[in-house]
Amino acid sequence: NQTLHSEQSTTVNRKDCSIYQKSILEQLVSTIKVEQNRRFYHLVKPTDINQQRDDRLGKLVSEVYLTRLLATKGSLQQYIDNFFETIFTLSDLPTAIKYLFDFLDDQARFQNITETHIIHTW
Repeated sequence: NQTLHSEQSTTVNRKDCSIYQKSILEQLVSTIKVEQNRRFYHLVKPTDINQQRDDRLGKLVSEVYLTRLLATKGSLQQYIDNFFETIFTLSDLPTAIKYLFDFLDDQARFQNITETHIIHTW
């Protein structure tokens, strides 16, 4: 029967330690039985790692297309602005322009777009 001394000068018998260890072990076993159907992961499930790589690649592709889209818009914006400035400064609009806007109005009705700000933007 060995005796252990702690810093607080309390005496603990080896028998007491074994009883304490058994109770801890019993608690762990009961916890394991309760949580048998649970699965624990470190931050992410291992199967999600490949999916995250695919998501990152998809985001990268989307960012490249967004950059290209914005660059194209910047290139075309001047021509579009000049086009509208030209057609709206004429005193009498050409018939083709009237047909263009009629076509856009017809498409809005065909697509069931009823919001006036969207139709106005078209």
